[in-house]
Amino acid sequence: MKEVFKKIEDEQEYINLMRNATLNSLDKHYPRVACGGGLEEFDSLLGECLQKDPEKRVSLNELSKRLEQIKQKLPNDKAVFKDRQDAGQKLAKVLSYLDQLKKDELVVLALPRGGVPVAYEIAKSLKAPLDLLFAKKIGFPGNEEIGIGAVAEGNPPHLVTNAKAMEILKLSSTDQYIHEQMEVKLREIERQRKKLANRPPIPLEGRAVIVVDDGMATGVTALAALQKLREANVAVVILASPVCSLDTINHLQDYGYELVCLETPRYFTTVSQYYERFDQISDEEVIRFLDNANVWMGKSGDE
Repeated sequence: MKEVFKKIEDEQEYINLMRNATLNSLDKHYPRVACGGGLEEFDSLLGECLQKDPEKRVSLNELSKRLEQIKQKLPNDKAVFKDRQDAGQKLAKVLSYLDQLKKDELVVLALPRGGVPVAYEIAKSLKAPLDLLFAKKIGFPGNEEIGIGAVAEGNPPHLVTNAKAMEILKLSSTDQYIHEQMEVKLREIERQRKKLANRPPIPLEGRAVIVVDDGMATGVTALAALQKLREANVAVVILASPVCSLDTINHLQDYGYELVCLETPRYFTTVSQYYERFDQISDEEVIRFLDNANVWMGKSGDE
């Protein structure tokens, strides 16, 4: 952690950093904290973040834990989807116009692991092949929930960064923290790919591709994955997600991608707030979804 903040020499800069980190991590929850009776607790936490005495200042690890505790107390009045399957079924209805394409003209790619149940429902509805597209988020030091970048496999690897977060942290893509996190995430991708991609990859060249995630807060993970797709010479890319922030929608549209998103709240909270159930998806569940997809796509995905 010290290495990350070694460039921040001015005390006020550190205080501003902590203020931004705190408010960004709360993801526009402040009005809901007040409604949920957590305002006093949040103000106390913010005060600890802004302590001038470093010995009294809350650490980033503690900040992350405390914010999660506050969030758990909030009423989940923004839930739109019962679970990922429900979200996928609703997305599938919007994408039903693609059912005119033949099976060998369309592929659904899920960002594991959370995007897999959503993508499964879309692929099932369209009778399209289902496969995985790997990318990993690089998190804010001490709080993985805040994405400052993402990486996907490639030669060289495809790195996408969140410019605003990088500016706050005074980081560049060549900094040691980013390099170390890239190495960690690429190893995770390699592990996941070996375990989850238990069949030959589905050919993508010349096909329409739907890339699916369960929600997009910053969009950096999706962008890294889409950079990887450029190598595959696909015909069309459609990015589909149940919920996306407006900033992310605007940012991704600048790249010229077609976007399908059911909910675009102006004041975006965490992705989980839009689901009644948002359980972690295990590797075993991912494998089961892929195996179940064989029912309509055949073992190779090209039959």
